[in-house]
Amino acid sequence: SDGGGGVRFTNLNINVPAKDYRISFVSTLVVGDTSEPFTIVLNPAAPTGIRVVCSPVNETAAVAFARQPVVDFVDKGGNRRHLTGPTPEVAVELLSSGANATLTGRAASVGRGDAASYTNLAVDKAGGGYYLKFSAPQYTSVYSSVFSVVPSGAAALSIRSAFTDAASGASSRVVAGGEAFEVDVFVVDRGGNAANDTRQVSVELWRNYEETRTFPCVGNGGCTALVNATVPQGARLVAATASISVRCTDLDHPSEYVSAVSVASVPIPSGSGFAPGPWPGCARACGETREVLAGYDIVQDICWSTDDTACARAIVADVWDRGQQTRWDFYQAVLAQANSELPVVVEATPEVNFHPCDGHFLSADVTLRMEYATPVGAGDAALSGPATAAASEGVASFGGLRVDKSGGRYTIKASASGMVPAYSFAFPVVPGPVSNFAVIVQPGNGTGASPLATATVVDLYDSQLNTVDSNLFVNASLLVEASGGGLSAAQAGALTGTAAVRAVNGRAVFTDLFVGPVSAAGEAYRLNITSGMSWAVTDRFYVSLGPAHTVGASTQPAGAVGGAPLGTQPVAAPFDMSGNLVRLNGSTVTVFIEKNGGVVGALSGDTTALMVDGEAAFTDLGIDRAGEGYTLGFSMEGLLPGESAPFDIVLGSASQLIVTRQPRQSTKGQLLAAPQPAVAVADAGGNTVTGFVGTLEVQIHQQGSHPVPGVTPVPATLLGTTSGYLFEGVFYFWDLRVDQVGSGIVLNFTSSPALPVALSDPFSVYGGDAVALSVVSVAAYAKASVALPSVLVAAVDANGDVDANHQGAVSVSAAASSPPGLQLQATQSRAFSTGVASFTDLVVASTGVLSLNFTADGGDLLHVSSGGVELVDAWTGWWKLWWPVPSGEHGLVMRSKGGLVEASWEMGGDPMTF
Repeated sequence: SDGGGGVRFTNLNINVPAKDYRISFVSTLVVGDTSEPFTIVLNPAAPTGIRVVCSPVNETAAVAFARQPVVDFVDKGGNRRHLTGPTPEVAVELLSSGANATLTGRAASVGRGDAASYTNLAVDKAGGGYYLKFSAPQYTSVYSSVFSVVPSGAAALSIRSAFTDAASGASSRVVAGGEAFEVDVFVVDRGGNAANDTRQVSVELWRNYEETRTFPCVGNGGCTALVNATVPQGARLVAATASISVRCTDLDHPSEYVSAVSVASVPIPSGSGFAPGPWPGCARACGETREVLAGYDIVQDICWSTDDTACARAIVADVWDRGQQTRWDFYQAVLAQANSELPVVVEATPEVNFHPCDGHFLSADVTLRMEYATPVGAGDAALSGPATAAASEGVASFGGLRVDKSGGRYTIKASASGMVPAYSFAFPVVPGPVSNFAVIVQPGNGTGASPLATATVVDLYDSQLNTVDSNLFVNASLLVEASGGGLSAAQAGALTGTAAVRAVNGRAVFTDLFVGPVSAAGEAYRLNITSGMSWAVTDRFYVSLGPAHTVGASTQPAGAVGGAPLGTQPVAAPFDMSGNLVRLNGSTVTVFIEKNGGVVGALSGDTTALMVDGEAAFTDLGIDRAGEGYTLGFSMEGLLPGESAPFDIVLGSASQLIVTRQPRQSTKGQLLAAPQPAVAVADAGGNTVTGFVGTLEVQIHQQGSHPVPGVTPVPATLLGTTSGYLFEGVFYFWDLRVDQVGSGIVLNFTSSPALPVALSDPFSVYGGDAVALSVVSVAAYAKASVALPSVLVAAVDANGDVDANHQGAVSVSAAASSPPGLQLQATQSRAFSTGVASFTDLVVASTGVLSLNFTADGGDLLHVSSGGVELVDAWTGWWKLWWPVPSGEHGLVMRSKGGLVEASWEMGGDPMTF
């Protein structure tokens, strides 16, 4: 209401121009009314927007829409306006609720008159929820109605996904010989959509071959090479790469390089293996080359589905223009091309100064590396498993396919009536796991001195008998075939050498097998070859006797008691390297102890024996000391020494006494020097009989001589406990002593039960520590100017017994003399030896009577003087006749001088001359 009883409308708008419009006014309170007729005319201003007047509805995949979209230009009222100024371009793009699809065809249309129309739009992926978005400069975008795309009907087969590695996603797969694998072949339409088709599909195996071709490329400033990429009739090219190397004519400056390369009319961008240079030093050296293009893939994937599941490989000599054709149409065009000669163009910058070494031309080499597939022929690998299968919901499944032979690369081709065939990725067939092997070289014969003449060779195979490049261990063991044909395991150790061999490149070679024992009459050997769960037996072979190599025991010695002959006497024989007895004659074999049985034993008996008919028998060998693990060694000229089996010598019964601790030099009246004597009860071999029960007594067997020459010893008595203490077969003495001095005293030991008496080594008993000197011997008469008879001086203890342990020396000097002044000449000091000093070169130049004075060096002993010595000039000799009488010693002394004889009678030491 306008407040004055009326109602005013201010913004009414009618969008369609026309005549005779009327407006009706209606009220709930009063009677309504209608306006007068009026006219709406077309706005002369430019369009202000776009509108979709035709949308796709239900379309077919990879086929131009049956209802191509139309967009017109409108004003604000939605009235179509005719374009009078510049014609805007309306772009279209595909939107969907999730499908990965591609819109092909001209995606932009220039408005003509009052509308923009499209003629070849298509969508490859079947699905629903699609709609189109239209955009034009200065206009708000508009959208088509939602539409769907249905499959276009079966057109081709696809096998690509079947050969994608599931773990890595790589477009490759490795198949083992005999390994079962599956292939799913998809029936697809022109957009790569699965077609609900049930037709029969077949598969076949093709083998791939590789070939390399090189083509020259020479030109002025650039060059073109026509590369022959043809393959044998019926073959299919599955891979091809191109590499280009240019010669170093003048390509080292920043402005001198390869400016462009194209292959099959396709320019190669930098970074796609294209390295244009320049290269330092690449000038005026036409013998050198530089790589411009490295392994560019000429054969590429051509896919006619957005998700790249429906693809094939072919030479791409053109670029897909999605505005002109669908992927399927492009794929068909590529297949129709005859690419027998591919142009390869190399161009250099104008600044390159071509050198005369290349004839002022750009020179290059184009290398084509090809791989193509052809159906397998007779005798080649075979594909087993189902060759045909009916598709179900657009998928034909082939399970349990196998390729029998390994080596090389293969391709699976899938075919169906009316369909474009499909080819799998190339895949290698490698040997399968080891499941079998074969002995391809049988063992040769051997001797007891040489390995088998022919090395045994074993090849490893898979289930299809392809050689497997495996490093498994192959084992060999020895069998004996009896004359009746039965097989049994050979004795342990008969087969030596490397019996477990690791295969190299699927082959195991036994190079050093050695079979020792000679084949018995009527018997043969075989090898049992095993690896994993497989086994095989070789052909027969034989082993003969080898030359004599070692001398050893053919009869092993057996032990006995110590000192007694061996229980089993050994027999020695010559053997070949394998221990087979060789019968020789006439040679001598020597036996010796090779290993002692924990002690040092001595071998007794005749240790040599003569070889008779291949054997040398010993008859009386024995070992004295008991022990475990003795072995005997055998030697023979010209052969290696051998060794017997171990044997033991055991303890025998008591048969002798052995003084194991000898008495030592001791002091008169004191305990014998420690350790005191010990006597073992032993068997014949000298082994202590620890279980002996009995007694042992000791006494002096031999009195010793007096320590001072010429002195008669006093008979000695053995004091102390003369019965030994027995412990584990040994009698011990601990408090023995001797009451008189003597040298060379010997003890004897007697046992009960009686065994042969044992004697000790001689020993000496001397006095105690010396306290004085004693003149033991000095002559009463001597010649002047001639050495006196030996003068003996002893170092004696308080009892007058010689101290044999005394060290040092004694000096002699002249004492009282008549006439006075007599002097000694020559050495006047002597060292003690066993307590006695001997002066042998004392000389007095003049006649007279002289007494001698003896003093110990150091003055530690009481000195002593001798009686007078009468020195006679130029005597020729004297004689004394002494004999004992009750009152003392009497004697007659006769001297000669100058032809006269003078005699004196000495009675009791008083001389009487007459």
